[in-house]
Amino acid sequence: MSRGLGRIQRMCLNVLTKQGKMLDSIEIAGRALGKEVINDSEHTSFRRALRKLSAQGLVVDMGRGFRSGRRHWALPEVARHYFERIQCVFGRRASMEHEARSHFTPERFPDHA
Repeated sequence: MSRGLGRIQRMCLNVLTKQGKMLDSIEIAGRALGKEVINDSEHTSFRRALRKLSAQGLVVDMGRGFRSGRRHWALPEVARHYFERIQCVFGRRASMEHEARSHFTPERFPDHA
């Protein structure tokens, strides 16, 4: 039985809430731990926590960035705002293509989107 969010999951949510923007998993781990360099096991723990938060609908997997190739994460409100901005700038088709590459679906987060 689950007892709620774990320590690392709470740290991830705290960082994303404070920043209010998309961040990659290495940035989230570094800011949560207050370190410039993180090791592989720390990064793996944060990636696992972010995947579980995404499955619960608390964060959104935004897909990989084209510059760094790293997976980015955001709160549902930030993701919705991001896709609205994409639609205004590039049009509906580009927005839909970008949403398809991420794991965001407005129907999946009816309270947030």
